[in-house]
Amino acid sequence: MPYPNEHAARQRDPGLFERIAQIWPDEKEPNYPYNSQWIRALGGPLKTNPGGGTVVQAIRFEADKWTPDRAKSWLKEHDYKTTLEAASGQRSEDLESGEIRRCFRPAEELRVLTVEGQPTRIVGLAVPYNAQSEDLGGFRELVEPGAFGESLRGGRDLRADVEHDAEKLLARSSKGTLRFEEDARGLVAEITLPDTSLARDVVADIKAGNRDAMSVSFLRKGLVAEFARSAEGVIRRIKEAVLTGVTITAYPAYVQTAGTLDLRSLEAWRTDQAAAEADRKQAEEEAARQAEEEAAGRKRRLDVAAEEPYWPDSLV
Repeated sequence: MPYPNEHAARQRDPGLFERIAQIWPDEKEPNYPYNSQWIRALGGPLKTNPGGGTVVQAIRFEADKWTPDRAKSWLKEHDYKTTLEAASGQRSEDLESGEIRRCFRPAEELRVLTVEGQPTRIVGLAVPYNAQSEDLGGFRELVEPGAFGESLRGGRDLRADVEHDAEKLLARSSKGTLRFEEDARGLVAEITLPDTSLARDVVADIKAGNRDAMSVSFLRKGLVAEFARSAEGVIRRIKEAVLTGVTITAYPAYVQTAGTLDLRSLEAWRTDQAAAEADRKQAEEEAARQAEEEAAGRKRRLDVAAEEPYWPDSLV
């Protein structure tokens, strides 16, 4: 039976175990390498050898941090069985679709505006510029100022909904009920709400603090981004992206971790960086070798000159 929030990889039948408990993360060993990777292992002693060591029964991956494909790759790399049961309601194609969903932080400025005689509005900073995301599995992400400029000016019908559910539509830019503005801080979204029970529920949730974040979605197609190293690690800077909409969400963390396509881009960048570093080292070694040869040549010429007899001009 699938678990709602975890992908599970069974390694052995639970009936073979004397008892089963969580092996790691282990609070007693804070430096254990898997403690901070959103992975946990269950296990214990086998019935056939109750006094023996701990044996892994299953490995679980947090579904909002790991795609099924990434989890299988990790299992293979670490010599575990790769048979994986994905979290309930989650499919690989959902995470590898043409749309990327990001929630960059809780919308601290998410506000409900009410003016007598006018529709209720929700205003929030949907994308703070140059603000780093959480770790997406080897890199962090930030959006540069103006990254969504072309899509905002292109007349695309952008939509606002709840929890990225198209059935819970709140507003559309083509109807004038969804507006975006860019300022020095980032991309600000303004949603003019309809007079519906859904809209009233959303307002109540925001006021109660149940929903406190905005998440944006943008297309992979047309995405212009580049990786770079920083003091915090690897950063992917989004320079251009086609915005598709915004959602009101209860989840301040990323709605979606990096998918396989993102990680392939990261690995390609790392490969290029490694190749460039190898070329640099090779060039440095070649330059050093040539310098040594030149120095040795100069020394040989000086040694030969020193061995030649010296005849004063008066004796010639």
